[in-house]
Amino acid sequence: ELNNKQVLDWDAEPRGKIRDFAKEGYIGLQNHDSRSPVYFRNIYVKEL
Repeated sequence: ELNNKQVLDWDAEPRGKIRDFAKEGYIGLQNHDSRSPVYFRNIYVKEL
């Protein structure tokens, strides 16, 4: 949730177990509609 709006709804089963996921790597941002521009600004990643 961001600014009181849902930004993600994902209900898929992962292919592997969480312990099998990479512990580090890249974060990708994408848009599936090529006709709608998407802008990203001030994105921060905080280690949990």
